[in-house]
Amino acid sequence: MQTFDDVWAVICEAMNEEYSRPFISVWFANLKLAFLDENVAVFIAKSEFFRKGIEEKHKDKISKYLIGTLGYDPEIIVLNDEEGPHDLSAYTSGKKPVTDNTETTSEAEVKIDIPQAVQNHSYTFENFIVGSSNKFAHAASMAVANNPIDNEYNPLFIHGPSGLGKTHLLNAIMNRMREHNPNAKIVYVKGDDFTNKLIEAITNKTTAQFRNTFRTVDALLIDDVQFIAGKESTQEEFFHTFNAIYEEGGQIILASDRPPREMATLEDRLQNRFESGILADIQPPNLELRIAIMKDKAAKKGAEISYDILNYLAENLTSNVRQLEGAINKICAQSFLINTPITFEMAKTAVADMISPKSKANVSPDLIIEIVSRRDGISADDIKSKKRTSSIAFSRHKCVYLIHKLTDMSYGKIGEIFKRDRTTMMSSVDTVKNEIKINSIYEEEINSLIKEIKGEEA
Repeated sequence: MQTFDDVWAVICEAMNEEYSRPFISVWFANLKLAFLDENVAVFIAKSEFFRKGIEEKHKDKISKYLIGTLGYDPEIIVLNDEEGPHDLSAYTSGKKPVTDNTETTSEAEVKIDIPQAVQNHSYTFENFIVGSSNKFAHAASMAVANNPIDNEYNPLFIHGPSGLGKTHLLNAIMNRMREHNPNAKIVYVKGDDFTNKLIEAITNKTTAQFRNTFRTVDALLIDDVQFIAGKESTQEEFFHTFNAIYEEGGQIILASDRPPREMATLEDRLQNRFESGILADIQPPNLELRIAIMKDKAAKKGAEISYDILNYLAENLTSNVRQLEGAINKICAQSFLINTPITFEMAKTAVADMISPKSKANVSPDLIIEIVSRRDGISADDIKSKKRTSSIAFSRHKCVYLIHKLTDMSYGKIGEIFKRDRTTMMSSVDTVKNEIKINSIYEEEINSLIKEIKGEEA
């Protein structure tokens, strides 16, 4: 059964979408949720300073996320722990008992080498769910973590959309490295923090200390490295930082929401260095992996969630891992708060605001081919045939690209539809991608097709 601490952890995790981890660590992670029901949320702050700060500046933020996570807006009361112990009987009479988890150590208390960077010890290789969409990135990360010295995967560049597990892998690498060598100097920082610290060093004339911090490490991990692109001074400094670490045999691990070649304002010399090691991409999880991720999350919370519910969630929530975990968190929190079992209808209601009514969970290849056929005036049979006339091939490329983009089908399975091998299917997708880059009208056509296929326009 979940405790009030568990519910507050869920809400703090949701805040990561809007606020930085250091901000959450300072103001919210140190709050204790002592009681919560549909009428009131009672928090205990560690001092009068923090109680007053929450009351005057951050109460509205808490209220916003209480509403977003729980679906209702309780009155917020903040007490000062220094004035305790507090009598909560006025709030808890006849309610669920408050669980005291004071022995639990907050992750926010675990600092690493760089101020404001937080190492997450809960992110390990053991609890990273592996599937076809992230298998290579996971294997490369394991190789780097287990053998950071003289590793051929240097640098390791992990890229993919937000919420798919890049940060998890970076922390897993860091945790494994520390297991092997507790004295290793490991620096983990986000791209925008690297820029901010450089600006601070220049302003305070402490660039020597800045360089000593970043250039004399055994391993440097930078998350969201795309944020250094376009910043001339930052790129100059990072170029020399990269060279210094690499030449001394240190390991460099980078994560970004896109590959180096798609960073339009990244200097060529940095792009070349980023691509000199191993590029490992993470794609959105397929249906089976989405179900496995949610099943694992539910099991860790001690929740019994049926396959029908997990399948419904997996079919409708396809964006990223964070979205899937958020759905399980929300269902578990509501089940705990209203003291009801997790049924299909209860779960569907709990995540209703996360599922777009316009979304089409079951976009099929037949639907895609039908719409492209109608738009291009070419029969579906011709599109799936061996015919190679330019107009038919053009429509076929679009169908392959859209099936790849909008369904969970592998290149091999797509090839079966068109009676071609996976390499040919990959070539079709690349053909469309390349045309999109140079032809804005073609890009608009593809986007229009996607909207029609998803039912977002008539």
